[in-house]
Amino acid sequence: VCDPALFKYGEYYYMGYTSTVFADGGGVGNNGFVGRSKSPTGPFEKWTGTGWGEHRTVNGKTLHWIGDPAPIVYFDENWREWGAGEFSFVVKDDVLYIYYTWTTHDTDGCFSSTTRVAVADITREDWPNTIEYKGVAVDRPRTGNDSYDVVFCDDLNKFVALSTDRRFTEDSFLAVYESDDGLRFKRVNEIKVNTSFMCHNCGMSGDYHHHIKSGDLMLLGYAYGNKWGKWGTRIHRYDFTLMDEDFYSEKELDNVKQDSSLWEREENM
Repeated sequence: VCDPALFKYGEYYYMGYTSTVFADGGGVGNNGFVGRSKSPTGPFEKWTGTGWGEHRTVNGKTLHWIGDPAPIVYFDENWREWGAGEFSFVVKDDVLYIYYTWTTHDTDGCFSSTTRVAVADITREDWPNTIEYKGVAVDRPRTGNDSYDVVFCDDLNKFVALSTDRRFTEDSFLAVYESDDGLRFKRVNEIKVNTSFMCHNCGMSGDYHHHIKSGDLMLLGYAYGNKWGKWGTRIHRYDFTLMDEDFYSEKELDNVKQDSSLWEREENM
């Protein structure tokens, strides 16, 4: 289980996550799941395909997450492929926009990696039953382009997506995409200056519906580090402005190359 994405609608927090129905698959054949809770710390009731979990009392304690979870996005291709997952959610006009990666090989054997989009009627308690697939939002470049986190910018009336590109490499950077309808995205900016090398898995802050607007404290973050499995998290403040053309002023500039340093573990920890 990995890649959590959270939003809130009404009294519930909803958390999407990546997991698999193949216990011995070694992390492939992934699908997208979701749970809900009235507290961001849980417990979360998992979507079972017909409802939200099952309530059961065991030894005087009520368990809320009992029940067989069912994917809301099911990877229906070769289970040996990586599959689907890495959610990002936006709520706009009572429509839930669901973004997720789809990583596989096409019928010709060529590697295929896309970010797909679906929509659902979030006003319904059983909204996973209303999910409607809308197509490919972005064809992800075969340069180590990572999953996308999406927000809606109220000031610009646009959906904005952020990803890392050339992830885990010396030349990694942040890539910015925009969309008017939330269904198809276009790359409009690449950010290298002040961005750490070896970055991956980025995200942006937003409100409960994953909106941003002027006056908000807007933060983006990503993992980084040149020691595998020993990553830090870097946080940046950011702002936005509307331009009439794509903006690539940093395309030929360099990112920040600074080796990771690990804190020494204290003996009494």
